[in-house]
Amino acid sequence: MQLQEIIEDVSQCFEIDITKNSRNRNLVYTRAIYYWLARKTTLKSCAEIGGAVGRDHSSVLYSLKNLDNWMRFEPVYKKKFDNLKKKLINVVTVDKITIDKTEYKIKLLKIAKELLIKEVEKIKKSK
Repeated sequence: MQLQEIIEDVSQCFEIDITKNSRNRNLVYTRAIYYWLARKTTLKSCAEIGGAVGRDHSSVLYSLKNLDNWMRFEPVYKKKFDNLKKKLINVVTVDKITIDKTEYKIKLLKIAKELLIKEVEKIKKSK
């Protein structure tokens, strides 16, 4: 999953542009949700995650540290966050499972190929 996709999903869900340069509480909470989702669904660094919305790594770390506490006092945000989390985490899990299964099947096919080559060589030697 790409950062831009997460930004769009979070912005759409909360009906707010998280790339705006503001310290409005609703915007800060929404950005924190984006940071959490980005950390869990990508391999990007805090600097890259923050940079995508005009913030630095320390903003990301601060928000991640406080997100659980903020969500305890904001049930509406918590509910939207939980729904968005389920949606995005499921997408990433499905993609990962598909890739893992494909890689596993490729490995099995390579092993089968090697075994068949050895069997053919044995047959050729026995003739």
